Formats: sequence, structure tokens, C-alpha cells
Amino acid sequence: MHRVRSILALILVLAAGPASADYAGLMAALPGLLEQTYGTADVTKQNEEYLLRHNKVLLAGIEGRWVPLSLLGVVEAATPEKACDSKAAYQLQRSSDFGFVMSQYAGTPDRLDYVYVYRAGNNFTVTVHPEKLLHSLGLSPTIANAGYAVMQTLSSASGGTTVARPGKDLLLVQKNLGVPVIFGRCS
Repeated sequence: MHRVRSILALILVLAAGPASADYAGLMAALPGLLEQTYGTADVTKQNEEYLLRHNKVLLAGIEGRWVPLSLLGVVEAATPEKACDSKAAYQLQRSSDFGFVMSQYAGTPDRLDYVYVYRAGNNFTVTVHPEKLLHSLGLSPTIANAGYAVMQTLSSASGGTTVARPGKDLLLVQKNLGVPVIFGRCS
């Protein structure tokens, strides 16, 4: 019901807009925008379709090895091929209809699992085992030694996350409103 009220409020705001606005054009475009955003223009089904559409699109075929393409420039002479065969690659596995696990250092004793749980739309909550994360970065995993680096690491490692699939072999992950990381699927 809240979403219906929001859409009606949007329509009223659009109707009350400046005289130069193309009201007829806006209203003609609205069904397509609703379809694109919610998966349906039918306001009685938008919540259900919104959840199902995004969940299906985001999690479909997510399994496999992925590399952070947007970070390859940080490593000298890094190429996607080299990264796919290195510790830089992540293993992604769908854990349920509501999430996936992104494993760093998969197949090693240092495996680090980032667990993504679906919230709504393209929003997830991500968690990671704090001691394992700190250990993997060479930071002291005890509260007695929790300095600035430890606090920064923990605050940016878990929390609200936006996930997008701009293509079937591309994955964009933005944790805690930080800089997005673009992942590419290994062949």
C-alpha cells in the first residue's frame, strides 16, 4: 500500500509541475518506467514482482570464478587471465533463493566467505567473519589491539550492499556506499 501511495504522490507532483512540462509525455512514459523498475505496471503486483524480478536477475547464473576488474590496474601487469588463476579470483556460489557467498582465497586454509543476504530490489546485507578478515590482512584480531585500521576494516567489510548485473558476465558490488567494485566472470 505504501508503494501505491508513493506512486500516486509522484503522479500528483508531476501533475503539479511547471506548465512547460510535457505532462502527456510523462504519463505516457510512466507505464514503461514502472515496468522497468518494478517488473510490472500493475500497482497491485509491484511489491511481489519487484522482489522476484531483481532476485531472479541478480542471482541467475552467479556461480563461478570472478575477478575484480576495476582493481586490476592497481596490480602491475595484471590481466584478467592472470587474475583468474591467482588468489585475486573469488568463487561465487548461490546459497539460496535469497543470497550468495563470495569466497576469497577459495580452496585454501585462508578462505574468507562474504555472505550476501537479499533484502529487497538490488540491496543485500553482507557479513564476513571479523577475525578471519583481520587475520587475512595481517591485523591483530583481538579487541585489545583494535586500533583505527581494525575499526575501518570492520566498518567497511560488512553492512548494506548494492549489487547490480550490468551483463551476465559482469557484477557490480558497492558496499556501505563506498567505491563500487566491478567483477568479471572468468572463462
